[in-house]
Amino acid sequence: MSNPNNILQGSIREKYYNLYKEFLEKDYSYEKINRSAGRKYDTPKDLAEKCYEYFTITEEMKKPFTISGLRLHCNFLNDKDIYEYQRVKQFTEDFNKVVQISRLLIRNYNEEGLYSKTRYQGSRFVMQCLYGWLPGEKQYVENKNIEVTIGSKKEENNGSNTDSGE
Repeated sequence: MSNPNNILQGSIREKYYNLYKEFLEKDYSYEKINRSAGRKYDTPKDLAEKCYEYFTITEEMKKPFTISGLRLHCNFLNDKDIYEYQRVKQFTEDFNKVVQISRLLIRNYNEEGLYSKTRYQGSRFVMQCLYGWLPGEKQYVENKNIEVTIGSKKEENNGSNTDSGE
């Protein structure tokens, strides 16, 4: 992990560092690490470092943020691996927050894409598939009975004219 003092103010790295700062600067050595079978990251700090690295590198390369990109970078081979960290018994709250921040960044990227001419279709697809988002366009169908009379007005007036002048 690079020294936070080397991060330029206002830079891409600073933006993401500030999101993960709570976990990157926290000391987790106060508690003996419970190493679960197959667990890749012992502490939320370890996972936050990988997530921070993914978002900074991806943005610097001008690539889109994706769940699969984050999974590849963190070496999670299937969908459930990253979500399992939200249920880890040790440091549960911190692991959960790191995963939530990461997922929120990806969702935010796609929501912003809905306002872009070049990214709209892809972002719309991701928002619909991953988040159940539906566009604001709704169509309402209302059935009404409409009565149509066919004929001339002359025929109508013949039967109702009582003023004959006599």
